[in-house]
Amino acid sequence: MVTGQIGYAWGSPFWLLWYLAAILAYSMLIPLIEREKKGARIFVLVISILLSIIAGYFSRIDYTLSLSRILVFAPYFIFGVYCGQKVRARQDHLFSKNGKPMKILYCVIPFCVLWFVNQADWLMSWMLYGGSAYRLGYTAGVRLLLYLVGFSWILFFIRWTPDVKIPLLTRIGRYTYPVYLFHGFFVLTAKWTGLFGYAYEVNILIAAVYAVLLVILLGNKYISKFFNKIFNGRWVIQLFKRKNTEIAQ
Repeated sequence: MVTGQIGYAWGSPFWLLWYLAAILAYSMLIPLIEREKKGARIFVLVISILLSIIAGYFSRIDYTLSLSRILVFAPYFIFGVYCGQKVRARQDHLFSKNGKPMKILYCVIPFCVLWFVNQADWLMSWMLYGGSAYRLGYTAGVRLLLYLVGFSWILFFIRWTPDVKIPLLTRIGRYTYPVYLFHGFFVLTAKWTGLFGYAYEVNILIAAVYAVLLVILLGNKYISKFFNKIFNGRWVIQLFKRKNTEIAQ
């Protein structure tokens, strides 16, 4: 949408569609990156990071076909593919082997990195989206720093997320599909109504409460069941099967 008018750009997935385009590309990438040896996996992961860094130097690699975001976020996807269900076991082995120093390290690094980034007034929110080439202070060093932030927090949550079910959080976490599909509308509503027009600290509190209410509203089994029936396409298949059965009879 530009200047109040709706325009279509078939080659540039807009809003939530970029993620769907990225998932499609990543799904086709899996057979090409599957490796059994640890060294080969590390090599593929490093290459994906290097490709992302190099891509930032080309202005034509941008929102078109979500190519920039696909390359920028590919290392996280590849890391997830390689780790899978074994990642927690590897982390437990690491901690049992190195003891308290590693536990402290896993706690300290993410918060130190977060503090450093928070102090960096040159870091703009648009730099986090991975949708553009380097410009206006956005450099290869910044992209590498963001990878450090991302992977440090991933390892932190992998280690400290409990294996047991948490009564409320586990239940809500099972129904994320409607939250993903419609959170953008709530974000725009908050923006248009000036919900975050207060001091920074107040806005953080408002955003936290707003996010919790949004998850409660959309992240429940009733809403999830309703939207799954509509958007997963199974009802179309069932409809065709029913019609074919009627024709056969």
